[in-house]
This record gives sequence, structure tokens and C-alpha cells, in this order.
Amino acid sequence: MLNAFFTQPVIDVAEDSKVVQTGLLTKVYDYSNSKWRVPKDLKVSMRTQLKVIDSFKNRSKLGRIGLMISLEDFVNERVLEVLKQYLREHQDIDGFTVEIIDFDTLENMEIFKKMTAQYRAVKIKIVVTNI
Repeated sequence: MLNAFFTQPVIDVAEDSKVVQTGLLTKVYDYSNSKWRVPKDLKVSMRTQLKVIDSFKNRSKLGRIGLMISLEDFVNERVLEVLKQYLREHQDIDGFTVEIIDFDTLENMEIFKKMTAQYRAVKIKIVVTNI
């Protein structure tokens, strides 16, 4: 199966359709239906997502970038350090928004709260899906 990364603008419909960030999407080509689709269970590591961002020639036009993250990676301090280091080294990016894709698996709210504070301290926004 063929995998590819795409970007898409994320807009705020409350603010005259202003683009608020660029989302990084992973899609797979479905040969049986001859079209691209969102994969059901494809986990893409944070390092891979950051390598894809590195491949863009003009990152400064992306603004804030949305990344997908599993809850397991979100509470992993090493992943946060990778994101912090990337932002320090790439000042042309406005920042990240991490989208937790499996929030429904949360078991420890205290760890989640602690990590949320750490992400916010470095201006990484958090979005939760699949509630």
C-alpha cells in the first residue's frame, strides 16, 4: 500500500475563515477504489512527522503546524523534549498543535494534567479527538 503525507489548512470558521494552522495528514492509496483515504490504524512516529516537515522547502508559510500524537507519546517526556528541541532549532515555525488521537484510552488523569502543563509552558497547543 502506498502512503503519502499531505498538508491542509485548518481554518477558524468564527474568524472569517482565517487559517490558524497547517495540518499534517497521512493518507494511503486504495487501489481497489482508485482514491486516497485516511488510514484506519496507521501510527506515524513523531520523529517521522518532523522529518516530513523538514522536507518542506518553505516551512515559514506553514505557520502553526498540527501533529497527530498518541496518548502514550503525549505522556512520554522524551517526545516532548524532541518537540521542544525542534522548535528551538526551527524558529521559522510558529509552533505546534498536538492532536491526541486516542484520548479515550486515558487511565491516569494526574499524569495527563502534569504533561499538559509542560506542553503549554512551551506554547504547544493541545487538541483532543475521539472522546
